[in-house]
Amino acid sequence: DLIEEEPEAWLGRDHLERFGTSTGLLVKILDAGERLPVHAHPGRTFARRHLGSQFGKTEAWVVLDTRAEAAEVWIGLREPVERGRFREWIERQDSAALLSSLNHLPVRAGDVVYVPAGAPHAIGAGALIAELQEPTDLSIVAEWSGFPIEPADAHLGIGWELALEAFDLTPRQPALGLPEEAREFFWADDLPEPAGRFGILLVLAGEGELAGEQAQAGDAFAVPAAVEELEVSDDLRVLRCLAPDPSSPGPPSPRAVSSRR
Repeated sequence: DLIEEEPEAWLGRDHLERFGTSTGLLVKILDAGERLPVHAHPGRTFARRHLGSQFGKTEAWVVLDTRAEAAEVWIGLREPVERGRFREWIERQDSAALLSSLNHLPVRAGDVVYVPAGAPHAIGAGALIAELQEPTDLSIVAEWSGFPIEPADAHLGIGWELALEAFDLTPRQPALGLPEEAREFFWADDLPEPAGRFGILLVLAGEGELAGEQAQAGDAFAVPAAVEELEVSDDLRVLRCLAPDPSSPGPPSPRAVSSRR
């Protein structure tokens, strides 16, 4: 593993002191062929206490393309919902109630949606998304009827009474773009240059050279923290995805993470 061989070059000293040898960043390309179920992700505090993980799963969606003029997503509650009522919807698998309780947001190519841990959300069919997230796969799924999900797996094995504590059931007004608080978890922009910390460059359009290598749309390049200069052809349009800013508030050292209980 390249990072294990040269961790400081890849991640930087400050990152290593804060996050250990984890990049703190996971980038996925999601092509939603059908609507995804309503779900939420635990935050760092919940994940440390109950799931034995240094990281939670705050994420952001960068919309790359849509099959129609616009796709749709749902994020955060429109109005307050009592936890007991939300649990009833889950137990009844009342998809209509779950989905209608969330803010509906049409999205188009170029839009960015920030999804803080705890916020219930779903992605509609027809969206091609670059998803930046903390490096876990921790999802608590409120909706499994009609989806390839086993009910016993929906609450991560901790039971619904505890799992529901990971949901933020206060109203949230959705907004496009990344807030400053996102730097604690990741950052995304279109700057074709190094940032002094680990990053991933996704080539969105064009053909040319990147760091002396031929590049075209669909290619991805990992950029070590030690890189000071980066040659990128003007014909290339990139999405720069950056690891968490180690100077921002974050999780404790990996040595402080408790075991799962």
